[in-house]
Amino acid sequence: MNYALLAENEYLLKKKLKSIVNKIEKENSSEVIEINGNDKEFNISSLLNELNTYPFLWEHRIVIVNNPVFLSAKGSLEDYDSDALEAYLKSPADFSTLILVVDQYKVDNRKKITKLIKKHTEVYEPDDMDDRTISNIIEKDLKAANVELAYQAKIELEKRMIPNFNNWPQELEKIKLYNKFYLEKEDVELLITSSDADNIFELVNGVLDKNLYQSLTIYRELPNAEREPIALIMLLASQFRLIHQVQTLAYHGMDNPSIASQLKVHPYRVKIARGLSNRFQSIEVLKILNKLAELEQNIKYGLINPDIGFELFLIEVSQS
Repeated sequence: MNYALLAENEYLLKKKLKSIVNKIEKENSSEVIEINGNDKEFNISSLLNELNTYPFLWEHRIVIVNNPVFLSAKGSLEDYDSDALEAYLKSPADFSTLILVVDQYKVDNRKKITKLIKKHTEVYEPDDMDDRTISNIIEKDLKAANVELAYQAKIELEKRMIPNFNNWPQELEKIKLYNKFYLEKEDVELLITSSDADNIFELVNGVLDKNLYQSLTIYRELPNAEREPIALIMLLASQFRLIHQVQTLAYHGMDNPSIASQLKVHPYRVKIARGLSNRFQSIEVLKILNKLAELEQNIKYGLINPDIGFELFLIEVSQS
């Protein structure tokens, strides 16, 4: 059996990948090989050679291809490579398992190769998790670890983890090692890395206030790991969509708890978004969303340098 794990959610894919690998290893001693599918040296011929070569000193071989670029909108395969991969998938080696993992971009479902892979593999393509689902996972994991939280500690933990849930396994490990079975808010503040959510809300504030100095300062002071324009565009778009949704529901008379329930987001996010939404017209928020969508496309198609494009966006919004 071969697999295709497709989702823009690293946490879900890592969990599924681990379960598949564990299942195979229980049945056979297995060699695990990981390949970067986005590497310039990656090619189908080498991949098929790995899959068709009997593993030395092992009963089985697991070949994991991370983010193969040929499944993205910007990647492609020559016809002979596509035909060779199709032939293998139709008649795979019984001593090998191929696992394609895509979590860094949207898969182009229009492509022939994508349809081919989905036809001949077991596909895992989960919906993204909403805030309530994340909250339930955190609660379940803490219960399994015999850790209880004070109410304010729970609020603080979710506030920090929901925007960065991919880091939850590592943060949970820190909680376990802390060896304390009842955590106060101060414990959470000590243990759990602060998310970039507060910086993002400040960036949203700066954009809505047309405060160019504030926006550029926040952007330029972000750590390098967080100052990735495409990721910031997605985060900003998510926040502005939330603001627009909160505006709409509040206009129809819904209170914050009802809005949080309706949108399946954390009450903290609704509270912040409600405060921002009261200060600006819906049309302004929609204009910013359109500019963000245009910027994302220009970056993805290589029409503009990402850093320059993002700063130009901040300047344009501040002067509109």
